[in-house]
Amino acid sequence: MDRLFPQFNGNLTQLGRNDSEIYYDSLQINYNMRFRGGLNVLGNYTLSKQIEKWGFNDPYNNVYQRGLYFLDRPQVLKATVVYELPFGQGKKWGANANRFTKKLISVFDWGAAQYFRPLLTHLPVGQAIALCLIADPSREALTLLANDMGGRIVFERAAGGDAVDIPPLYEFTWNHTTLWALKADRTITYLQCLFDGPDYLDKIARAVAAFGDETPMHLEFTRVDGRIAAFGLQLVRFTSEQRLYEIIAWLEAAGCPVADPHTFILEDGGMKTIDEAQLAFKRQNDPLGLLNPGKMKAFNPPTCPVAGRPA
Repeated sequence: MDRLFPQFNGNLTQLGRNDSEIYYDSLQINYNMRFRGGLNVLGNYTLSKQIEKWGFNDPYNNVYQRGLYFLDRPQVLKATVVYELPFGQGKKWGANANRFTKKLISVFDWGAAQYFRPLLTHLPVGQAIALCLIADPSREALTLLANDMGGRIVFERAAGGDAVDIPPLYEFTWNHTTLWALKADRTITYLQCLFDGPDYLDKIARAVAAFGDETPMHLEFTRVDGRIAAFGLQLVRFTSEQRLYEIIAWLEAAGCPVADPHTFILEDGGMKTIDEAQLAFKRQNDPLGLLNPGKMKAFNPPTCPVAGRPA
């Protein structure tokens, strides 16, 4: 009997086809035991079967071969021991390391937070708040920390999920805080100070105890020389210039340097000292003192030969 395509001898291998299949079914049991000191023991038992469908028993009728896959492992038992090194947050060494990845940690008592009108429906009245920008993988760690400290998450959203009625949270922090307060009370001003050192929390507590709602506390947490510190941008309910400078004097005497935002004198602001490099730059580029006159105590412009007084 004549065959179609007599050039083929009947030994078709179907090379080049891409329709084979592998099936994997398993039952897995996991066991995890955690011990003190960072020691974890993990066990896993897997009962499985892998079946492959590949090649042909009958290449003319597309009848596949079917059988166990060559990597089939019916039973697998694994045991793992993990030891967590004693470094990092809450550990023996490096306890000040970050527990979560963050970009912003801002803390406000209610005297300052009450001015955040777009957020008020979410805020517990009369309680201090913290506004935080954190990486998404750190959300669980932040939630646990809030619960441990007796707090709770009252508002959250993903980056880029800004609603029309609530600006990005960073718009309520740093110097924006003062702007929100000024919308409600034009008599309010603010200070800029640093709570630093191993006793920085004690300094904050003493400042709050000394002035209370006269200077609603606002803190921006950061690191100074690798150590946790806080910049205080507390609001001030202004009554008089004398009282303002009494508060500044108290803070500086308590070891909290103040960058006075109410002066135009360079040395009286944040510098507090004469910077010889800046003074030399001033003499080089403005020898007659024509630019911003009177803003550097250490700079004395030469006497004008015509007027007989400083230029």
